[in-house]
Amino acid sequence: MVEIVKNVVCPFCGCLCDDIEIMVEDGHIVGTRNACRIGHAKFMHFEGSVRYTEPLIRENKKDDFKKTDYDTAIEESARLLVESKLPLLYGFSSIGCEAQREAILIGEKIGAIVDNTATV
Repeated sequence: MVEIVKNVVCPFCGCLCDDIEIMVEDGHIVGTRNACRIGHAKFMHFEGSVRYTEPLIRENKKDDFKKTDYDTAIEESARLLVESKLPLLYGFSSIGCEAQREAILIGEKIGAIVDNTATV
C-alpha cells in the first residue's frame, strides 16, 4: 500500500518548496507530486545513498556527531543562532514560501544578515 506524505520541504534548491507530496511504499520513496524535475530526481535517487534520518549533534568541535532528539537539536540550533555575533541565513532563492518567510522572521529577531542564492 502506498502512503502519501504531504507538505514535505524539497531538499534541492533555495526555493524551499514546501508543498511536495511523497509516495512511500514499504519504506521506500516510489514517487512525488508537486516537485519540479530536479526535486523529483533528488527524492528518487536517495535509495542506496547516505541519508540522515535523525538529528545529529556534537558537544565540541573535536567530537564525532551523535544521535539526539529533535527537541535538543532545535534548542542547540536556536542557541547557536542567538549567541552568534553576526548570524547569516543564506541559501534562499528569490521565490518565497512559508519556510522562507519563517526564516526571515527569525533573522529579523536575531539581527541576522539574510541572503539568497540569486545574489550577484
